[in-house]
Amino acid sequence: GVGDHVTIAGRPYPVVGIAVTSATSIYPWAAQIGPYGGPSDYSGLAWMTRSDARALASSRDLPVTLALDLKLRDPAATEAFREAHHVPAARVTFHSWQFKAEQDMVILRNSQPILVLGSWLLSFLAVTGVAVLAAGRAVEQTRRAGLLKAVGATPGLIAVVLLTEYLAL
Repeated sequence: GVGDHVTIAGRPYPVVGIAVTSATSIYPWAAQIGPYGGPSDYSGLAWMTRSDARALASSRDLPVTLALDLKLRDPAATEAFREAHHVPAARVTFHSWQFKAEQDMVILRNSQPILVLGSWLLSFLAVTGVAVLAAGRAVEQTRRAGLLKAVGATPGLIAVVLLTEYLAL
């Protein structure tokens, strides 16, 4: 939390804020360890000042990664840009927006059946709860229903009166 300290490569750093970014994949692949590859880094993501990042990079205690998100004028040229700037000698990993979107779709596709089942169960629970409440209220109102029936009310009218009273309260 804000105000806490985290230790990175033996150096304490204050937490001055917490952020959410759409530039990385969704959990659990936020560290780019998704189903189609990427670095095997379970450490998470931390934003630092330039001077702190330089100090960590120069100490050689921790490999520091720079994440740079580019927006190209022509999104269709993403793959061509990746191919043109691939340097085998440098440790550079390019991920296209299509790659990130495909990673996100895998987990969303796998989660969808669970979400559909959960929504059906919640709907059933809600309908059952309302029915139980209405039935309980109707049992309490048997005397009133009997009086309405005695004065000539039809079963439909009795139901409407009780339902209107239930909804009004």
